[in-house]
Amino acid sequence: MAVIYLVKYYIFTKHIESYSDIFDNIKIKPGDKNIHIVNSAWPYSPISYFPQCIGMLFGRLLKIQSYLEIHFAKITALVFACFSIYLSIKYIPFKKMTLYFISFLTMVIQQTVSFSADSVLIWASLSYIFNSIFKIF
Repeated sequence: MAVIYLVKYYIFTKHIESYSDIFDNIKIKPGDKNIHIVNSAWPYSPISYFPQCIGMLFGRLLKIQSYLEIHFAKITALVFACFSIYLSIKYIPFKKMTLYFISFLTMVIQQTVSFSADSVLIWASLSYIFNSIFKIF
């Protein structure tokens, strides 16, 4: 955060003579309290990418081109999401149409087909919400 504010300060208030002016002021000083340590570059667990990894593995076993591997991974993420949503709809006792309509919203479909952890995250969140509702009633 301190780095962003420092760069904004230089861009909007001072004329930058060289990049060394910015880098000299970005260095962490001993008394700086605005240090943000990031332990990981991934916001999600690597387990969330498991369906895509299976698709990439099948693509590698078939020895297809890399862009086709990515499409194969997207297809396996979609298959995983459809299967898991099917199981969720099958096992909840009521509000099945609500889960059906939520599952087939355009943004949900777009995010499950993307090469991200959202196919697992959407399934887990929908299952958690509807299982919580089931336990309440």
